[in-house]
Amino acid sequence: MEIIDIEVDLHGQPRQQINWKNSIIEIIGWCGSGMILAAYINEFNETTELILNSGGAGGVLLICIQKKALQPILLNIAWIIGSFYKYFFY
Repeated sequence: MEIIDIEVDLHGQPRQQINWKNSIIEIIGWCGSGMILAAYINEFNETTELILNSGGAGGVLLICIQKKALQPILLNIAWIIGSFYKYFFY
């Protein structure tokens, strides 16, 4: 009878651990991209557009900060500021 070690895969190599923090941040970033696209493609009321644009840009901003991508960080900060400006002053 063979003892099965769950710490290794079928080839005897150590099993890779899932980094849940990175996976969750990736999912938030993808959801943010979807929110921005939804706000761009469809016509919503002003409040919904604010939520989709600023929330979506915040999700993408989170992944950009994690990856230290400076240009998209600046772009998403501007997107958030622009969303609030359009909602409150336009």
